[in-house]
Amino acid sequence: MGTGETRVRRMRRIDAHLGYRKAVGIALCGFAAFLALVLASGCAADGGRGAGEGPAGDEFSVAPADATVQRAMVAYVDGGDVLFVDQDTQTPYVPTLPEGALLGIDGQPIDAARLAAGNIVEVVGNGIMLESYPGQYPGITRIQVLEEGTPADAEQYADLVDMVFSATSADGVPAASVEYRTALGQVSLGIDPFRYEFAAAGPDGGPKALEGDYVAEDGVLAEGTMDAIIDGETAATVTFTSAPTAVEVVRRPLADADVEGNASSKKAFAKVDLSVEGQKVPRTLDEDGTVAFAMEPGFVYLIDAAFADGNASYAFMALS
Repeated sequence: MGTGETRVRRMRRIDAHLGYRKAVGIALCGFAAFLALVLASGCAADGGRGAGEGPAGDEFSVAPADATVQRAMVAYVDGGDVLFVDQDTQTPYVPTLPEGALLGIDGQPIDAARLAAGNIVEVVGNGIMLESYPGQYPGITRIQVLEEGTPADAEQYADLVDMVFSATSADGVPAASVEYRTALGQVSLGIDPFRYEFAAAGPDGGPKALEGDYVAEDGVLAEGTMDAIIDGETAATVTFTSAPTAVEVVRRPLADADVEGNASSKKAFAKVDLSVEGQKVPRTLDEDGTVAFAMEPGFVYLIDAAFADGNASYAFMALS
């Protein structure tokens, strides 16, 4: 199944096959004055059934009028690693579990440890999905379990889970995770090395190695290069599935990072300005192997890490 410690960059779209139905209620009122009062108080707003309405009847039992409501299945859960699959679009995403607003079937608060693969949940939030793989959803305000289901129900997503959570480290090569915080919440990007060499024997009996580059001769970044979307200078940390003994961080400017449009447009046009030499980025390396540094939009960041039995290089870009 994989270690669950990193997220791989590629996603396979699966055709939507389950529809999401929103319950509709009709308020029947006995006389005109009472009807006006009920309508004014929102009896008929969006059908009378608030998203996630349950026995708890507390502040989380009804979603705000402008909230986005989704129905998802818990495809995978292992400690802090959780993957939901939207049941309308079949799109996988990593949820931010709201403290105190995770509810069981009975509407009562539960711990995240109570979530299980196969659960069908109702997710209420602002609908803003961060552009990473898999998608990050930090704007969740409430999650409620609607159906318990079974792990067997989640088996339909086994290949998808393997794709998302299988780490390069399963082959003895460390993978990395870039963590940073935006106004929407904590974001984690899983990045695999584009080049490595380790003493452990490969299939041919020689060193385990991969020759690759993060950029082509024309400055185009390698396909699948992950992107961090930030507003300005942002603190970042990088962790690895094996602790490195030394790490160097270098950045190079993106030639077209100021292209008009949103982050997706900028990512499509972004190219490395190969006329500019790389610039070392000040960083700290903790005893546990965590690297910390400040990143800014408009650059590609290269991370060269040395491990006890080899070395690996990683790359990601930062956009605004």
